[in-house]
Amino acid sequence: MEKMTSLKTYIVRDKDIMGGAPIIVGTRIPAERLVALLEFGYTEEKIRKQFPHLDIKKIRGAVSELAAIGLSSY
Repeated sequence: MEKMTSLKTYIVRDKDIMGGAPIIVGTRIPAERLVALLEFGYTEEKIRKQFPHLDIKKIRGAVSELAAIGLSSY
């Protein structure tokens, strides 16, 4: 049985990580956290400062996917 569920390319769920909440692939960063940062007006640069290990491609990909599904309706 596959333990990771892909919602898209950059947003996934893994029952063993963060209780199965949607996360940014390859991290333990909840998609909900990214949404909150965006709502607080964080730029890509500020997000990178908050999560230096998160590359710009994943930030942009996750934001794009979240926008496509309505940001908070994951």
